[in-house]
This record gives sequence, C-alpha cells and structure tokens, in this order.
Amino acid sequence: MGGSKYWINAGEISNKGFDLALTARIIESKDFSWTTTLNGSYLKNKVVKLTTEDPVLYGDSPSPGTVEPSTIVKEGKAIGTFFGYKWAGLNSEGLDSYYTKDGSVTTTPQSNDRQVLGCANPDFTLGWNNTISYKNWEFNAFFNSAFGAQRLNLVRFAMNSMVGASKFVTDANYLKEIGKTMPALNAVGNNNLGNSSKWIENADYLRCENISIAYNIGCKYTHFADIRLSLSAQNLFTLTGYKGADPAGMSFAAGNIDMDNGIDMGAYPTPRTFTFDISFQLLIDSKMKNKILVGCLIAASALTFQSCSDLLEEDPKGQRTPGNFFSSQNDIDQSLYALYVQVNHTQNYTNPGYPQWQGDDITANPGSKQTGFVPRWTNSMYRIITRV
Repeated sequence: MGGSKYWINAGEISNKGFDLALTARIIESKDFSWTTTLNGSYLKNKVVKLTTEDPVLYGDSPSPGTVEPSTIVKEGKAIGTFFGYKWAGLNSEGLDSYYTKDGSVTTTPQSNDRQVLGCANPDFTLGWNNTISYKNWEFNAFFNSAFGAQRLNLVRFAMNSMVGASKFVTDANYLKEIGKTMPALNAVGNNNLGNSSKWIENADYLRCENISIAYNIGCKYTHFADIRLSLSAQNLFTLTGYKGADPAGMSFAAGNIDMDNGIDMGAYPTPRTFTFDISFQLLIDSKMKNKILVGCLIAASALTFQSCSDLLEEDPKGQRTPGNFFSSQNDIDQSLYALYVQVNHTQNYTNPGYPQWQGDDITANPGSKQTGFVPRWTNSMYRIITRV
C-alpha cells in the first residue's frame, strides 16, 4: 500500500440547543390588526474528542508576522474559541501588560502564557417580526439580534498600532484613552499584541433589518387594477457597543471559516438601502379577455400576410414547383454534394463533379484525398433529388 497517512473522522463535536417560535395576533378588528412573531435559537457547541496525536488545533495567523494564531480547537471548548494573551491593563509606566500562566503581570509574555479568552459564537439569537394594518395601510418591521458573541477587532488593533504620533489620526478616541487603555504617544518599548483580550469586544446587537410602509388602492377607485405603493428601508439602524463596522460581520477565513470565526479584519459594510415600489394587479373581465384575444389574432394575421408578401416578391407568379426547383444538372450535383458532406463530413473531396465523388469505391475517385468505402445509399439520395 502506498502512503503512510490517510484521513479518518477522528474528532467528535456536540451541538445542543433549541429553537422557539411564537406568533400572536395582538389586535384583530375590522379596520385594524397587529400580528407579531418571535423566534429564537439557543445553541451550545463543544468539542468532545480529538486525537492523541493532535489534542490541540490552532487557527491560522490572521496577519503573518504581525498577529499570531488567535483561535484554538480543544476538548471541552467550542469551535470559535479565542486563544491568546490576557491583557492586564497599563502598568505604572503606561505600557501594555499581560498576565502570565501563574497570575503575575509582565510586559513580555511567553507563548506558554496564552489562555482561552472568549468565544465568537452567540449564546442566543432572536428575530422579531411585526405586521400592522389599518384600513388600506400596512406597516411591517423586522428586527434581528444576537447575544453573548465576541469579536476580535483587529481593525481597531491596526488603527492603534501606527508608528509615532499618527495613532490619533486613525483612532479618534486615542487621545481620550491615553493613560486608561492606551499608552502615551511617545511611549518607548510598548508591546502591543493583537491576539490579546485588549482587542476582544462584546458583539451583542439589535438591528432593524427591514421596515416598510405600504398603501393599497383598490380597483373601485382606479377601475382597471389594484395598485400598491410601498416604501421600505433595509439595515436602518443597529444598536451595539461593538466598536467595529459590523458586530455580525466576519471577514477572516483562510480556509478555516469555523475555526477562525469572529476575527474582524474589515468586512465590507452592509449598506443602508431605501426602496420605493409600485405594483399593479390588472383586473381583466371576459370582455377584456376577448379584446386581447382579437388583438393577438390580428397581430398574427399581419405577420402571416407579411411573410406571404415576401415569398411572392421572390416568386411573383408562384410558378416555382418541385419539378423546376433545380435549373440545371449542376445545381443538383452541387446540392447533393453539400448534403453528402454534411452526412459524411469525414470525407474531403477536391472535385465535387458527378459521378467522380459518387462511386461505390472511393479509390477510383480522382478528386478524393481519402480512400475508403462510400455507402451505396448515396446513389439513392441522388435519385431522390433528381426525381424531385
């Protein structure tokens, strides 16, 4: 057997949770109604078993040479778990400091000081839809939210890792945070680590995904159709404490989209869009259907007469018949030759004249570039065309 390794399903993952959906008609009367739907999901993910050869798996480096791998797959932990250095704040000199594995504080932690820092998976997701109608008016609003998720904000890390006095240009709050969470602009020897809890943020959010208002105009007013006018807005607002562009966004994958989930490196922002729509539902009675049918028949007849007119222009007296379709023996030969080439395109003849290219034995054909047998049905084809 070739090779020394092969793939097996050695790991084991547990996913447990529940989904909940509730619909209620809060108000329902002749002119006014309000219906609301609430759905939620709770999911817990856990790695149950890995192999003894690879008891721990590390994610990819989101920025090789700048940021070390920031996620880990480990038994007892969820996929999407952050792994790195635990930030201890600024020390007495105003420099970033970190906890070691024994609980002490240092500005130069080692790789074995890394620990679990959080998880990118939300504990609970929630969706809320509301539909309100009053006479001819309709209003709809849909909200989406997630709670318990975290994001490693490497965009913010990069904005605060510039050289010299340019830090405050890329982070508007830098000057306000000096001495609290950010070192002084002239700090020397600061160790700013991207895979640390300093840049992990709470990503809870509530977002208005869609909101719309519509007005319906019945056919009794227009006399030809039901008309609906609507105005809608998508991604109208988001309530969150996350400092990045999108608390639900994730841009870093590198082939391990689950393992490296939650690393924000600047996902394309979700646009806020506004849409105005007019829709018609035509009401067609039997009389209108008959009028449309007559119109289609008239149009089809006009096209037919035009086709006949074109034919008469080619043969004004209508005297062309199958018997006189070919004007000469050469026309018959050329037509049969073209037909034969289409049927047996493997042959290549330099002289299409009859009877050279029509013999049973192609070796006797002086105009051929290829030898072989030509089926006798070519003679039958020729006789059919000649009789026509």
